[in-house]
Amino acid sequence: MFQLFYEDVLKTIQPAQRPTSAQVAYIDTCVEVCWIMATQNTPMHLEFCKKGDRPSSLFRPFTRMGNSVQNCVWPALFLHKDGPLLEKGVAHLG
Repeated sequence: MFQLFYEDVLKTIQPAQRPTSAQVAYIDTCVEVCWIMATQNTPMHLEFCKKGDRPSSLFRPFTRMGNSVQNCVWPALFLHKDGPLLEKGVAHLG
């Protein structure tokens, strides 16, 4: 099952992009971590912020404070859905 998931991820890379070996190693690790997070009992939960949202205590600012989210740099990580926060996310505010 993991191999099918991994192959699906690799299919999303455009042939013209030709990732370097360092990029392939990074992709391998990301896929493995996501697989482990999704298949544990209960799955870990990522919460993303959306452009235009008000700043939340779940996210810390990327470079500066502001009144609204410009983009989500990194999602907040929870042990499981509605579970304890493991790591705050990062948001670019403006």
